[in-house]
Amino acid sequence: MSNAAEEMTQCINALTELVSALHRLMDNYPELREYLLPATLRLSETIPCVSFFLSMDMGEVERRLSALETDVAQLMIDVAQLKIDVAQLKIDVAQLKIDVAQLKIDIAQLKAEMVEVKVAIARIEGRLDTFATKDDLHKQTWRIYGAMTVLVAGVYFIARYVH
Repeated sequence: MSNAAEEMTQCINALTELVSALHRLMDNYPELREYLLPATLRLSETIPCVSFFLSMDMGEVERRLSALETDVAQLMIDVAQLKIDVAQLKIDVAQLKIDVAQLKIDIAQLKAEMVEVKVAIARIEGRLDTFATKDDLHKQTWRIYGAMTVLVAGVYFIARYVH
């Protein structure tokens, strides 16, 4: 038993003797009972608590305390990592806000360009009546072939029969 434990045992024995002496005093002087009884009862109630504390295995207490200290250290590491993660998340959120703002600008530009494209398509559709279609060009091509054939035939006829 360590010196501290021996001193505590002596202290408990002294308290036990004090409580016994107070009870004897109250038995001999009943008029003091109402003044001494509450303090005596409190002392009597604390003695078993202190005895229980001394009966505890200090090695077990130290082992549990060491385990608690290890757990607290791990919790502190986890909290530090969480703080780092939160800081990184704040940076990521800020970057996302910037990206979203840029996307909004890009969408607005695309909408403006889409309006311009729609206007250009409307202008082109309005001018389509002035342009020939594929069928029109096909008919015109055959007319030109026909006119050239007639012209060649006329030149041939003049060259052959008119001189």
